[in-house]
Formats: sequence, structure tokens, C-alpha cells
Amino acid sequence: MKRGKWYWGLISIALVTLLAANAGCVTVVAPDQTASPSGFITYNDTTNGFSISYPKDWEKIPQTLIGGVESLLGGAGNIIVGFWAPAKAEYGFTPNFTVAKASLPYEQNLEAGYEEIKLVAEQEEGYAFISKDYMTIDGISAIKYVYRSSEISDSTQMYILLMQGKVAWLITLSCAPQSFNSLESTFDTIANSFHIPGAATTASPTPPTTIQSGFLTYNDTTNGFSISYPKDWERAPQDITPDDALIGFRSLGTTRTMLLVYKSFLPYVDNLQTAYEDMKTVHEAEAGYLFISKDDITIDGIPGFKYVFQVDFNGSPSTLVYVYLVQGNSDWLVQLGCTPAQSYTQYKSTFDTIINSFHISGAATSTPPPVTSAPSSGLLTYTDNIKGFSIAYPKDWEKTPQELFGEDVIVGFYKGIDQADPSVYTVSVFERSSGMTVEDFYGALRPEFETWEDYSFIAKNNLTINGIAAIKYTFVYRNEGNLMKVMLILLAKDNSAWLLTFGSSPEYFATHESTFNTIASSFKIIDTIKYKE
Repeated sequence: MKRGKWYWGLISIALVTLLAANAGCVTVVAPDQTASPSGFITYNDTTNGFSISYPKDWEKIPQTLIGGVESLLGGAGNIIVGFWAPAKAEYGFTPNFTVAKASLPYEQNLEAGYEEIKLVAEQEEGYAFISKDYMTIDGISAIKYVYRSSEISDSTQMYILLMQGKVAWLITLSCAPQSFNSLESTFDTIANSFHIPGAATTASPTPPTTIQSGFLTYNDTTNGFSISYPKDWERAPQDITPDDALIGFRSLGTTRTMLLVYKSFLPYVDNLQTAYEDMKTVHEAEAGYLFISKDDITIDGIPGFKYVFQVDFNGSPSTLVYVYLVQGNSDWLVQLGCTPAQSYTQYKSTFDTIINSFHISGAATSTPPPVTSAPSSGLLTYTDNIKGFSIAYPKDWEKTPQELFGEDVIVGFYKGIDQADPSVYTVSVFERSSGMTVEDFYGALRPEFETWEDYSFIAKNNLTINGIAAIKYTFVYRNEGNLMKVMLILLAKDNSAWLLTFGSSPEYFATHESTFNTIASSFKIIDTIKYKE
């Protein structure tokens, strides 16, 4: 089974594949026996900057048997050294330990590092969680994680994870499951002997903060938030966690619960009511939708709303709770759910505790920032002197290949078509009969759109763009299985009717709406040339 981004070699007498060593040269100085625990010898590595003790009857593992590490927690690293006890081999396994080091691209949270390691371990054959404990080694906070695995051969794995600035250390100690009880004290002695010259000596462990009995706090220093979850919940497996979610947790059992946290960056400050209406419109089109409640809330000094509804999830009625918050140009979504739907009564108090624990580092504690419009800077102007119009577009958008359009479309631009957040717009022009108004144009087009799959009307607004009467028409429909939210701008002047089409997936539409409006407002007819085939 694949182990994901990185791989720790398991050393076993049953090992049939020799993994090439990935470590560089190591400078070893004379062992400092006086600093070693009784019956132990200390290995000093001045090149990599650490020392660790091992039982005097253990041997250094040949470098050719040590499995390399591709990466650890997103940082480049490798297994530096390992020791084993061939004379103590039993139950088909040789007790051993290795030391690995990785350079991280940025400082990371110890708890987040543990969750990532645990997530990979959970994918191993025969995985069974045993324990997790917090400890301090050489003044550095560490996590001791023990589990059983049959990935290569049946074994018990004890991981010691330490973080020091932008460096991660992992000490992996392994033995046969039947031997662990007798070897655990030896493993603990090895782990506690680990020393980094110059390491802090006054630091204290930083286990998750207990917000109330039965809850732990997950801290994400990279994305700047923390949230608490019940201690009997676990990190959600990667294959069921959406790619754009920052973190996911779940409970096990006949009642299934889920916690997800999302964050995105907006080109402008979002409007909460608009965001709620857009969100609700999307869910109303889903099977089994049933509105339950919507409340305006403030979490950690940040305004938002709590939206509760019921939908069918994989054929089972489920209750979902969406908490949406806007802080400056960032929006956050805390999503909770439970199946079956009626279990919400049981979990409501737990969900509320999770929601109220949400904290954003440096969050505002007073008046939220005012709503501002999308900036006009960063736009380029496209001019067509033949068709007689000009329109602005963001400078980081690309022109859509003409072969993707129908014959009526003059030009289009897009951003992120191959990403989770697609946004596009096009400009079309049509011949119109003399005396045809923009209302006539709208009346002719709308019946066609109403035949589209899962069509749902949202709004129709009258406006004026550069002196020309226009209509803004917004709706949702399903295109090749995916919901899309569309904003049409209809204009009519002289013998031509113009259609500006803006589209995005509904969950991202609010992110782009102000940009769409800015583009629409930039539209100008510079020469009223009748459109001909």
C-alpha cells in the first residue's frame, strides 16, 4: 500500500527489499560514555547536530538497509542513522530504531505534524492505534505515538516527533508486538537521551488546550486558526476530506459526524447576506433539502451567520451546519454534519461548543472592517473596433480560444477553468428587430434558460451601463453534472443586442461577483456597427 508523500523504512529480518540509503556523510566523534545512561553508549553526529544513546549490545544498522525518506511534513529530509539488536530478534522481527531529520519550508505546529503522520500511518495494512502521549525531550515539546502495523511485517511502531523551528525530527522505534511491553522502557530511555546541542532547556510541553472536559484544540499556525474537537474524534482520512479543506475530523460509530474548516481569499470584503443567499440557493437545488434555521452570530469578535439545513447525503438524510465568517478579505467556513439527520438533536450542543471554540489568530475584537468595492486597478481593456465595443478584464485572466465558442460569441476571458474555482465571461452580439427593447430581449431569452437542467431563478435587476438601459439576470443551472451560477447582462441599442455572460461555481460566485460587476460596468459601445455573419 502506498504511504503517501514520505516513507519510513521498517527494518526487519523478514525484509526482502533493500532500500538505498539517502543520508549524506556523517561525522562521528568519540562516544561520550559519561553522558550515557547505564548500559548505553552515546552516538554523536556533529554534522546533523544531535546525539542519541543506544544499548551497548545493539549494533549500527548497515546503511544499505536503511530506508530513505522522500519528505517529512513537506520538508526535504532523510533517515540519518539506525541501530538494532540482532541478538534480541524474536517473533520474526529485530528490535531497532532510526533517527530522521527534515528541513521544513516554514515553522509548523507539533499537533498538525502528528496528525499528518497519523493520517499516513492509518493507510498501512493492519493499522491499529495504541496510544498518544505528550513529553519533553531535551527541553523540546514532543509527541509519542504508538500503533501496530503489518505493512511489511507485523510490528509495533513508536514514533517520537519533535519540532525545533524549521526542523522536524522523527525517532522511529520498532519491535514485534509481543516484545513491546518488555522493550518499551528501553525505547523510552533511547528517546529521552536524544539531545540537540543548543536546544532550549526551559520549554514546556504544549499539548492541545482543553477548552472543556472531553475536548482538544487543533492549532494551525500556517493558516492562522485553532478549533476544538471531541477527544474521541479522529482526523478524517484524506480520501474523504475535500482537497480545499484545511482540516477534517470525524467520529466513528453508527452515527457519523464530520467537521471541516475552509478558508479563501476575496478580492473585496464580502457581504454576509449575499453570501447566505448564494449558499442557500445552491443547497435548495439539492435532493432532500429542508431549511431548519439561520442565525446571525459573532465568533471570536467576527460577524457571521449560522445556517442549518437538511439534505440527502449518499441517499441518507443528513443535517448540515454551516458557519460562515468574514474577516477583512478572508472568508471562513466551518462545516459540521451528522447522519442520520435526526441525530442533530443529540449533537447540537457538541457542534455549538466546536463553533464557539473557533479562533483566528489576530482576529478583530471590535468593529468589523467596512464593505468595500472591488478595486478597478489590475484591469486591462479589450477593444474591438470592428464590432464596436470595449470591455475591461483582469490582467491575470486569459483569452478563451475562439473555437470553444458558438458563432454569436465575439470574445471571452477565463480564469481557473482547470481549477476548483472556475470563472469565465463572454461577450456576444445579436441582430435585433427595429424597436426591440432590452425587456423584449430578456423576454425572448429567459424561456430558453428555463429549460436547462436544474434551472433556478435568482434575480432580475434593471440598471444602466454607460447610458444604455440594461438588465442583470442571475440564475443557477446544472452543466454536465456540475452546478453553475450565471450572471447575464443584457443591453440593446440601435440594431444590436448585447449579452455579457459571467459564470462560476456557486460556492465561489460571491468571491468574483464584485469583479464581474466591475467588468460589466466597463462595457462601452464605441461604434454602433450592425453585426453581420
